[in-house]
Amino acid sequence: VGEDSPILSMDLLYKHVIPEIQVGKQVFFMVMDCMRLDHWLKIKPLLDPYFQITTHYHYSILPTATNYSRNSIFSGLFPLEFSQRYPDLWVEVDGENTSVNRYEKDLMRLQLERHGIYLKPTPHYFKIFDVRGEMEYLQWISNIQRISLAAVVVGFIDHLTHKRSEIALLKQLMPDETAFRTFVRGWFQHSGVYKILKLLADRGVTVILTADHGSILCQHAAKVSGDRPATNGLRFKVGGELICDEEAGLRITQPEQYMLPDTPYEKNYVLAKEDYYFVYPNQFNDYKHQFNGGFQHGGISMEEMILPCAILEPK
Repeated sequence: VGEDSPILSMDLLYKHVIPEIQVGKQVFFMVMDCMRLDHWLKIKPLLDPYFQITTHYHYSILPTATNYSRNSIFSGLFPLEFSQRYPDLWVEVDGENTSVNRYEKDLMRLQLERHGIYLKPTPHYFKIFDVRGEMEYLQWISNIQRISLAAVVVGFIDHLTHKRSEIALLKQLMPDETAFRTFVRGWFQHSGVYKILKLLADRGVTVILTADHGSILCQHAAKVSGDRPATNGLRFKVGGELICDEEAGLRITQPEQYMLPDTPYEKNYVLAKEDYYFVYPNQFNDYKHQFNGGFQHGGISMEEMILPCAILEPK
């Protein structure tokens, strides 16, 4: 990859986090799972009073799914490189299996060591899934004297995105992208995450805030078929001999060309384009109705791929 190439998921730590560490700053690295660029633009004004903010941009790798994009962020590697270099840490995707990201702390440490960085105090890693997690982390950060690098993954927006497709009330509260943005801003304004960031500003800690991938409002169903079991995602599938309409999706038959692994068995990837989502031919109309109008990720769209990486310097 050349010097003029766009910044991708695996470049984030090297391009934005490590330079801040190397000049001796305390660095807080926050990954907001599934935060779209327009979500960030709604949140940013709430942080402007506390930070001098510079917003950079990066592109998620494909598929725009947590197990690929976020593992790439923390490992600093494409999925193919990751699976070859650390086969014991690579976990094959299986639906919404959260265990595929259980090695992020180790991957971050290994990436830092590859760049010759050994920090004291030891880098800290934490995942925030709910209010209890927010309060637990707020208490920890309040009591700690100094950090070298602290990384936090916040799962609220991703959780909200998936639950919206399952809970009718959430769909009524967020019928479109405008309402979704407003809902995210309201959550953030009253969240423990906001309190954590204000505390960090008060303590002079540099914050780097980004997302692993976004999501897109899906309006068109497309049929997909294959001769082997495939993964459950609506915007991307991994399996044997997968076939979809060329207008609706990209079919990848040589995964290594996209820096994707093709083990343990020969397989294809199909990635949905624009606002399509994949449905199997059996019970097509039932599933089409169930998932139409849902926010999904894993495919190819600007909303899923173009993401903020904001540098927040305390005022």
